[in-house]
Amino acid sequence: MSRRDASRILQTIADSGADAGEALTGRFAGLFRLRIGDHRVIFSRHRDRWLVLRIAHRREVYRASP
Repeated sequence: MSRRDASRILQTIADSGADAGEALTGRFAGLFRLRIGDHRVIFSRHRDRWLVLRIAHRREVYRASP
């Protein structure tokens, strides 16, 4: 990931409200995603905080880790 992409992702996360993101379904039910360009941030919400679980390119984010 480029430094520019990483900076953009961090800034978007910091600027997003507590209710940002779209709910996921299926095996990812209970988690949320935030779309930032070609990248996706997968996270869970805990009261007024987020727990970021994964940041990856959109074609790889839902695949199992090796």
